[in-house]
Amino acid sequence: LKNIKKMTQEQTVSLLSPQEVPEFIKKTFDHYFGNYNYMKDNFLQEQAKAGEDGWVDLTIFEKFKKVSEYIKSEELRSYVIEGLKNGKYFIFDEEKKAVKRNPDIPLPESSILYWQGCKNRTAFLKGFPLDATLDEIIKYCEQYGCVENVSKHTNHQTKEFKGSVFTIFETVEEMEKALKGTEKFGENEISRMSREDYMKEIAEENKKKKEESKQMKENKNKGIEDSVSTPTFKAGNVLALTGLPEKVNLNDIKAYFKLFGDCAFVQLEGDGKAKVRFAGETENIAKEVLEKALKDGEGKLKLFTDSGNVEARILTSEEEEDKCYVEELNARTFLIFICLIKLIYLICFSYRLTVDSLSNHNEHEKAHQSINKEETAKEAYGKHETENLSKQYSKLLHIKRREQLNSVQNYKKQKDTVKQLINAIRKVLVEDKNILSNVEINNIEEVLSDKSVIRDNFARVVENIAFYGDITLRFPLQSGIKYNKDIEFKSAVNWAYDFSNNFSYLYDNGTLKMLNLFAQELTIIPREADYHNPYDIKNIKEDLIREASLKMKKEIEEKKRAKKEASLKIKKDKSQHNEFTMVILGKKQLMDCYDDGDLDLSSLKLTQPPLYKDLVALPAFTTIDLSSNLISCLSNDFCLLVKLTKIDLSKNQLTVLPDNFGALVNLRKLDLYDNKLKDLPLSFGRLHNLKWLDISGNPINEDLLMVAGKDQGNKQYETSALNIVAYMQKRKEKKDKENKEARNANKKKNKEALKEVNNLINENLEGKERYRVEKQQPKKKESTKNGKNNEPKDDLPKGKKELNNQKTTTKDKSKTCGFFCNLISSAVRLTVILGLIYSLLLGYNCHQYSMSPRNVFLPRSELFCKDALKSLETRTLAPTLGSNLNRAVIGSYDKFVLPKVNFVSKKLDEMGVKDHLVSATNFVHTKTVSGALFAQKVVSQGTVSIQKWYNKEGFKYFEAFKKAALETLRFVVDTIFSIAEWLVEFFTPIFEKIADLVVLLINDREKFFNRVSQYWNEAKESVASRT
Repeated sequence: LKNIKKMTQEQTVSLLSPQEVPEFIKKTFDHYFGNYNYMKDNFLQEQAKAGEDGWVDLTIFEKFKKVSEYIKSEELRSYVIEGLKNGKYFIFDEEKKAVKRNPDIPLPESSILYWQGCKNRTAFLKGFPLDATLDEIIKYCEQYGCVENVSKHTNHQTKEFKGSVFTIFETVEEMEKALKGTEKFGENEISRMSREDYMKEIAEENKKKKEESKQMKENKNKGIEDSVSTPTFKAGNVLALTGLPEKVNLNDIKAYFKLFGDCAFVQLEGDGKAKVRFAGETENIAKEVLEKALKDGEGKLKLFTDSGNVEARILTSEEEEDKCYVEELNARTFLIFICLIKLIYLICFSYRLTVDSLSNHNEHEKAHQSINKEETAKEAYGKHETENLSKQYSKLLHIKRREQLNSVQNYKKQKDTVKQLINAIRKVLVEDKNILSNVEINNIEEVLSDKSVIRDNFARVVENIAFYGDITLRFPLQSGIKYNKDIEFKSAVNWAYDFSNNFSYLYDNGTLKMLNLFAQELTIIPREADYHNPYDIKNIKEDLIREASLKMKKEIEEKKRAKKEASLKIKKDKSQHNEFTMVILGKKQLMDCYDDGDLDLSSLKLTQPPLYKDLVALPAFTTIDLSSNLISCLSNDFCLLVKLTKIDLSKNQLTVLPDNFGALVNLRKLDLYDNKLKDLPLSFGRLHNLKWLDISGNPINEDLLMVAGKDQGNKQYETSALNIVAYMQKRKEKKDKENKEARNANKKKNKEALKEVNNLINENLEGKERYRVEKQQPKKKESTKNGKNNEPKDDLPKGKKELNNQKTTTKDKSKTCGFFCNLISSAVRLTVILGLIYSLLLGYNCHQYSMSPRNVFLPRSELFCKDALKSLETRTLAPTLGSNLNRAVIGSYDKFVLPKVNFVSKKLDEMGVKDHLVSATNFVHTKTVSGALFAQKVVSQGTVSIQKWYNKEGFKYFEAFKKAALETLRFVVDTIFSIAEWLVEFFTPIFEKIADLVVLLINDREKFFNRVSQYWNEAKESVASRT
């Protein structure tokens, strides 16, 4: 069968005349793109798939021997194009210089019934000369009608033409017209018959060959009967049993009597009767065995006691002769011997017949004859067309199943095509389910007839459910993911399985067993206790490796325990600790679990979810299934997957959810069934899109349980989600209110502490003033003693003068301080304004980046925009946000500011400003050095004097200043914290709303505009109510 090759087009020595080229090209391309050839020509189909929209470039046909010379010829190019313009099964684009199959003529479904229809339209013509060309034969056949295919009959070994062909006509009427024709081919008469009649002739010939070989074999084996020796038996060694149940196992009877003797043979006779023979050289062995059995059972046989009493008696020699027991056993032995010989002969003879029949029909000149050859070989063993349609279809289905099994084995090497196959099967089953589920099938013969409308739909369901079963057993992971995730496909598969069970007589035994395993694999029916998938070699190897590793671990532990009995308790703890090994999936394993936006990681014994970097590397997915694992906690990074809409965490060991779980704002369905959760995080109230929630099976607190509802159901899960989100939102508001009250209490404490500090400062100032006044009083007393009575009056204006002098000095100081303060404040204002402008530019730049990364206009700001959008989505600062902001600022400075600075410096250099600056810098440098030396001298002297003053009385002031500075610092810190808390309290809801709006702007523009219009209406209502 491997020698089958493509159709060889005969190339004449001389080309056709230019006038004959258009018709020749039209006919040839109609054959290439016709139903029969196009469905079998894999090369042409691959070129159509590779081309744009199914177009095949005209240069591809230069490889086709029959038309290559015409397409390559520049002189005949116009005639070739003329012939390509009027095709039936193809269309031609003159601009593209390409051809494709006519889309107006749909391609038939490649099913068993279609190929059976091709056989019904096939005529067998014999009598052509051996030197006749294929073109001459096709021209001869076309006088009866449109020809789809002509296959020449050649010798299998010599490849010589036998003078006969198989011709497939477009209709049955055209085929019948060809059978009735009497036209000669030249001078040769052509014998005609249908393909069915031809196959009947071959079947009769093979039947005759079988009978002849059978007679020859019987003649050879005539003397075998005499050569077979007859075994002899002793009398009294056979027991006759009565009262046996309907279903009896011979091994049970044999095992029971072997307890008391050598039981050699057991024969069931029906109606609860059986014969038991015992081996031995003496007679009456059965009597001894019966006595032992009755003694052991206290007068009864302990055999099938549940179904009643079993009685036994010893057969006499006369009864054995009447029953011909020995002769029957001898005949059975002889028949077994004969059957073995015949079986060996039939195997050899069937192999020779297969080779002969294939050699008679091997050389079709057209492409892809593997199916026809297999069917010919099957029909050569005596198929008769008198069988009903269901038996015919059952045999054809058996052939189709062989092809499907071969294709599945090839797909093992091409796992990428498995998904495409499953999608194709899904499409077929869903479409045919919608058609056949509304039709009641009472007569299978009517369904399989040519007039039936649903014949093709019926065949596709029966064939494709078996094909899907083969794929499922060999690729259980990929098939199971598609089956479990796609609800429509799941219902279609279940329906197709039930539908095919109604017509199980169409399948062979191997296919029925496969369908049973397939149904257990997908749990369509309950799995048996000893079920295993014999086709999933990978799982079998993994189980064997796992068992071997566990066995090795046990052996190692036993050795360690034997060596160190003193540390037995410690070793037990370590072994228990090692049982929970960490299981994490890598990128390749994650890709195996990924399927069309879904990630199925259920029942993999994971101790923690996959790493965030590995999950981000996968294609975009919105559903993740982590059920039936050993996960005890989730990382904060897991909540950064904000595009998730469905999460299944049921049957795990979760004790707490991350605090930032509310970042999953797009989550719609969450399953937390059977975990160890006692409470939910406060951020849970931000999951406004959550529509389905299951928290049953968790030791949650009573308040949350009352909100969720104790009786969980499908409808209750939806209401539970809404109630719990609202409840957690209220709890968050309550918690925020408590925090606000605590902050207000801290503010009051800080204010009281501030008052105390002010009082202390005022007391210190008053004490200093008193001390100064008390110091001046002794001087006044001395002046009065000296007789200067008028001096106090003069002192008043002096005090006023001193006060005026102090005011003037403070004014001068305030002027200088005011200048510097104004300078600093103006610099700060300018910096803030520039910062705001640059922030607006960065914000607009990030908006452009969200639309498309190519729209960024600020240099080196792509990474900052990416981190900023990520931070807005997750409500957490990215660790690289600061460095990327610095990079963006430096890039903007280098592009916009630095060129202008360089330009200004260049102009200043041209004006000579640089020379003046250098001289000024040198002057300042020299003066600075001299000033520094003078300051060093003064500082050294001042340090000595300050040290003396500190040792004498300065330490008192230093301690007081230190105490006051600490109190002031504490006051400043508390004030800063209170301001920060107020800012957080004030701006947090605003930032959360802005972040939600940004997420909606990226994911759902319509919701974004609705939310903005809602805020705008609320603002207008609040303004209107206040006015």
